[in-house]
Amino acid sequence: MPQGFLLSRQSFDQRGSSCIHYWLATPEGPVKLVIEGERRVFMVKVVDRTQVTEVLAGVPYDWQQLGFQTFGREEAAIDSARKPWPPCPTPGG
Repeated sequence: MPQGFLLSRQSFDQRGSSCIHYWLATPEGPVKLVIEGERRVFMVKVVDRTQVTEVLAGVPYDWQQLGFQTFGREEAAIDSARKPWPPCPTPGG
């Protein structure tokens, strides 16, 4: 695993793919790390679970109630999509 000083981080979704790019300054020169296909994670208020379930009908996801709270002190939970995402698009591709 390359090690160095983190210069930048960019995350984006493009055509259904989740990608994260890191640029590092290393003794050997700049290095770009690309992480592809990560699960998308989002937080929702527990009281909104019914609405979330309706909106995500047909989309496989995991619901984990972990005791988080919103800034308004409402109970929140983490959801993450289980769908495997296709590889990141290549520049110009």
